[in-house]
Formats: sequence, C-alpha cells, structure tokens
Amino acid sequence: MKLHAFFGILTLWFMFDANYTQAQAQSLMDIYHTQKGVKKMETGLQICDSLLEKPEEHLKFSLKLVKKAEKTIPNTMLLAKIYRSVGDAYYYINDLDRSNEFFLLAINISETNDSADTAFVGGLYNDLGLNYQDLDQFSESKNALNKAIQLLSGNKHLSMLADAKSNLATLYHQSGNFGEAIRYFKEVYEIDKKVGDPLKQSSSLNSLGRMYVDWGKYKIGLDYYFRSAELLDSVKNSDMLAIRYNNIGMTYQLQGNHAEAIQWIEKAKVIEEKSGKSNKLAIRYFNLGSSYMALKDYIKAKNLFEKSFDIFSSLNLPQEQSKITASLGQLYLEQGHYKKAFSYFVQSEKFAEKSGFLPEKSNIYFKLYQYYKQTGDYKHALKYFDLHVNAKDSIFNLNAAKQIEELEIQYHTAQKELEITKLETTNELNQKEISFRKRERNIATIGFLILAVLLLLLYRLFTMVKKQKKVLDGQNKELEKLNGIQNQIFSIISHDFRSITSSYLASAKIIEHYLNKGQPEKLLPIASEIGKNSKNLSSMLENLLQWAVLKRRGFEPGKNMISVKESINQVAGLLKDQFEAKNNTLIINAADEKVFCDPESLSIILRNIMANANKFTQHGNITIDVRSENNYGYIKITDTGTGMTQEAMNTLFQPGKDKTRQGTAGEKGTGIGLLLVTEHLKENLGEIKVSSESGKGTCFEIKLPNTTQ
Repeated sequence: MKLHAFFGILTLWFMFDANYTQAQAQSLMDIYHTQKGVKKMETGLQICDSLLEKPEEHLKFSLKLVKKAEKTIPNTMLLAKIYRSVGDAYYYINDLDRSNEFFLLAINISETNDSADTAFVGGLYNDLGLNYQDLDQFSESKNALNKAIQLLSGNKHLSMLADAKSNLATLYHQSGNFGEAIRYFKEVYEIDKKVGDPLKQSSSLNSLGRMYVDWGKYKIGLDYYFRSAELLDSVKNSDMLAIRYNNIGMTYQLQGNHAEAIQWIEKAKVIEEKSGKSNKLAIRYFNLGSSYMALKDYIKAKNLFEKSFDIFSSLNLPQEQSKITASLGQLYLEQGHYKKAFSYFVQSEKFAEKSGFLPEKSNIYFKLYQYYKQTGDYKHALKYFDLHVNAKDSIFNLNAAKQIEELEIQYHTAQKELEITKLETTNELNQKEISFRKRERNIATIGFLILAVLLLLLYRLFTMVKKQKKVLDGQNKELEKLNGIQNQIFSIISHDFRSITSSYLASAKIIEHYLNKGQPEKLLPIASEIGKNSKNLSSMLENLLQWAVLKRRGFEPGKNMISVKESINQVAGLLKDQFEAKNNTLIINAADEKVFCDPESLSIILRNIMANANKFTQHGNITIDVRSENNYGYIKITDTGTGMTQEAMNTLFQPGKDKTRQGTAGEKGTGIGLLLVTEHLKENLGEIKVSSESGKGTCFEIKLPNTTQ
C-alpha cells in the first residue's frame, strides 16, 4: 500500500514539474512581449534556456531573437550569449555546420570585448572543437580544443578544463596517437583527483585502460580497469560497474583467456539483468557467447547468441543482428553443419546490407568466402573474397578521403594565414619611411635567400629522385624474378595437368573399348588409377587456389593462441583415408601446447607436410612430436619413407624449381604445397628446417611463437 502511494506521489511530482516548466516559459513569454531593449533580450535568452528540451521551438524562437538582438545590442556580450544559444539549437537538431557558424560569431564578439568571461569563451571553444570532431575535421578540432585548454587553465574552472582535455585526448585516440591520448587522460585524472569526484576519477581511469588495451598493452590496461572498478564499488554505482566488468572481460577475451573473460562478463550480465537495460544485456549475452564458442561449448554459445539476437531484433538494429547471425553461422560451420551455417550466413549478409555498415559487410563476405572454400565451391569463394577485399578497400578509401579533406583544410588555413601576414606586412611598410638603400639591401637579401632555398629544394629533389630510382630498380628486378618464378610454376602445373588429362583420356578409351566388347568386368583394374588421378587433381587444385588467393590479394593473418594438438587432430581426420590407403600409422605425441598463429595458416602448413610424409611412405610410420621451449612451439613431423638426396633438399624451398617427385603410389604434385608452407610461416613469424636421408625417411621441424608478445 505504501509503495503504491509512493509511486503516485512521484508521478504527481513529475507532472507538476513538467507543468511548472511549461508555465514558467509561458510566463516569461508574457513578460518578453511587454519589454523593450536590453531587458527584452535578457528575458528572450531565459526563454531560450527554458526551451532546451524542445529543439525545434528553441531554434525557431532563438532565430527571431537574434535578428532583433543584432539591431538592439550589437557587439555586446549579451548578443554573444544569444549567438551561442542559436548554435546550441542547431547542435540539438544535428546541423553542426550552422552550429559552428554561430559559435564563431559568439567567439568573435567575446575576443574583442574586455568584459568577456574566460569560462564562457573557453566553453565556446570546447563546443566548437566537439562539433569539428563529429565532422571529422581533426586539425580544426585540435586547434579549438587547445584554445579552450589555454583559456581554462588554472584552478578556477577545473571541471571545464578536464572536459576540454578529455575531448582532446579522445581526438588523439581517434587519429591513432595513443601516446598523446594517454598523456592528456592522465592530466584529466589528476584534475579529477583535485576535484575529489570518485565517479569522474573512475571514468578517467577507464579511459586510460581503454587507451592501453587499444594500443595492445593489455596488462597495463587491465590494471587501470581494476582501479576504476574498485572506485565504483566503493560508491555503489552498479550501472557503471557493469560496464567496467564487461571491459575487463573483453580484455581477457582479446588475450585468448576465455575462462577468465566469462567470469567478468557474467558479473556484468547479472547487474544488467537486475537493471532491465535490454540493449546492454544483449551485448553481454553476445560477448559471453563469443567466449563459449572459443572454448568449443557450442550449446551455451548458441543459447546466448539467440537471446542476444531476440533483444536486438525487438530493437530493430540490423548491424547487431548481422554480427550475431554471422557468429551463429561460424558456430555451425565449426561443427560441420554446413546447411545451418549457410542459412545464418545468408541472413547475416541481408542484415549487413540493410545496415549499410561497411566493416560488418566486409566481415560477412569473408565468412562466406571461408564457407565456400571449405565446401569446395571455389567459384563462389573467389567471388566473396573479392567482395570482402572491395569492402575493405572502400573503408580504406573513406578514411583516405577524410585525410585528404583534412589536408586541404590545413592547406587553405595556411594560405589564409599567409595572406593575412602579407597584408599586415604591407600596411606596416606603408606607415614607415624606408630609404632606397635599405630597400635595395632587403631585396638583395631576399633574392639571395630565395636562390638558396631554390638550390636547396633542387638538391633535395635530385636526392629524392635518385633514391626513388634506386628503389624502382630494385622493385623491377624483384618483379622480373617473381614473373620468372610464376612462369616456371605454371610450366610445372601445365605439365602435370597434361599428364593427368592424358591419363583420363587413356582410361576413357579403355572403358569405351571394353564396353563395346561387352566386357565391363575388365574395367575394375583401372578404377584405382582413376581414383588416384582424381585425388592428385583435387590436391593440386586446392593448393593452386590457396596460392592464387595468396598472390592475388596478399594475406593478413588473424593470429590467436591455438591448440597444436587440436589442429593436428583436425588435419589427421581430413587425411585419414589417405593414411589408411597406404597402410601408414600416424603417431601423435602432444599435450596442451599452444602457438600464436593464424588457425587457417597452421591448418595449411600441417596438411601439406603431413600429406607429403604420407605421399613418400608406404607401410610405415609418421610421427608428430610437439614441444614448447623459450617462447616457441616446435612441431616435428618424421616419416619412415623414401627420404631425399642432398641435392633435392638444397632446392626444396626454392620457388620455380621443378622438384616434383612421384610418391610411393605414383602420386604427383606441383611443388606449390611447400611454397604455401613457407609463405604462411613467414606471415606468422615462423621457421622450418628439414633433414633427410635417402631410403630412410625425412624430418620437417616447424618453429612458431607461443606468446602474444
């Protein structure tokens, strides 16, 4: 009963407050219509303040007021305040360019008025800087915020000074200058300690943590996040504490420590469930699902993703829906449920297209490329790989366009400043009497300086051209070398393709011959030959696709801490039939060793070397030993096959050499497999060594980092 009464009183209070504000605005309007001159303008400014929650009405009234003020009170601080009110009105309807126009008008009056308050002008520059920041005008924003900091420095306006420095730190962070961003956020933290507000201190510590995490310095970032969380815990601010817990969990997730990540994100989720904030709860569900999927707990991951998707669907947020359906597709793909995976990837693509968010479109195109490649549909794989690259290129072009626009603004600003300087110099010369000899001496001096500058520029230009020529010569030589390698590789491929197609043609003629004679039972001996040729062709095409993608667009490894044993078992499953066909025994000696590597790269490396070992071994053993030592993981693959001569080993990793040999069952290859191995090891900072003895077997040893540092 008491609770109902409390909520009734609370509702009446809000109704009274809204009615009071409306009544106050109407009362001021009545007074405004009876006044004249300065008093009328002051009341008009109060009306603008009362209309802040009604942007359209605020803008309409303030524009009428400013026209009257320009006639009634020109070049006064009251007019500057009205200009600022108009700028605020445009800001609230998201017309930032018009907002800046009125902020600059207010600044121009304030800077020529001796009675201007530094806090007022500093606040104007801070607002101007934020507008430029939202307009992606880095240089203009930085200049405005530096001006705000200069005006607000001291002990009188500490909160405003902290806001301006925080905005400048954010600007540096957006431009990738982490060092400057951290410096300013540390200054903000020291100001917040002076003010004594624990919530602001916690916010500054959180910002510092985010800077270090984005910079890749996770340990330092976690330290700041923990300090921020302790402060919030001491003041019992659960809403902000949930965000800190989530930040801690996401940092552990970035490090690959998913068990620890789950503990912290779970804490955040419990708080969000109590507060009932659905959008934040959906984010927590998604983050938890990502960690459970990384730990191969697909049932929990699926349930969490579906909860997150239901919330974002109710909020109609296609960008988030795309991200979640892409994760569900990846979840099913990892389990080998290709139809379900494809269904979710298609949904994700539709949501990404609807959102128009380029990074999300790039992400789903890459996942569809991986799906088609894994299912053997190479035509669609290349199509989506091109779409993925084009989306990435579009993102790059947008960023480049912003940078070009920023440089143009800087250039025009410098030109204007130069013109102003020239005008000031001309006016100063016109006011003085300069003798003929002095003018002659000045002209001679300037001429000498111009000549010196021109000579210096010519020398620098000559040096630059010389260096560029040297670089181009080196690139041309490298290009010629690569073209030669490519021609040699394609020569080998064409030879092997001709051999395989010749085998197929011969088999076709034999089949036709025996079918015409009515003797199909004699076709059985050639079935194994056709099967062997098919496997050779499939292997050749797979390696050729991998090599084509690598050389066409390059490769950006997505490195993670991954289990070597799991990767070996996955590849062993793929090659199981090949091992059994040649009566070879696979022996794996591995515990829980991990390496810091791109998962796809490790799969390609293991698949090619293990397939090679099987290719040259019959009725033998293939042994894989894994160990960790001095921040590196070592994978040794030893077979008891035919081995190699020293001459063969010397050319083993030289691209373009026709070093293909037939396996024990007559298998053929192109040599591209080992090219892929060396390329992927190079991209993942790895190394490979080989030792062999003809007739006794071969040993490949792979070395990869096992730390993220």
